[in-house]
Amino acid sequence: MYFFGDSAAAASRALGMRAVLGAGIIDFPTVAGKTADEYLGNAERFIGKWKETASFHTSIAPHAAHTCSPETLRKSKALADHLDVPLHMHLSETQWEVDDIVSRMAKTC
Repeated sequence: MYFFGDSAAAASRALGMRAVLGAGIIDFPTVAGKTADEYLGNAERFIGKWKETASFHTSIAPHAAHTCSPETLRKSKALADHLDVPLHMHLSETQWEVDDIVSRMAKTC
């Protein structure tokens, strides 16, 4: 999960390491992208490049419910379905995260 997937994929392949490498998606800018749609496009390119690698699998990886809007999560799920890859994300890792989601969504993840 997170960014610099090509580097992680190349290292995993060189080492023969088994892994699930997730193309990170969030709603705010970093060095890897500026918008959720840019991250989704990057994820599609990453998976297209590495999906058929024998020693590891690829996935769509929206970071978490507190860093991705419901719309970004829906788009991430649609892309994972379209590309036939798993979706991986962090959920309810801390009490703060649970409280934040309950306050915004009136329910838990």
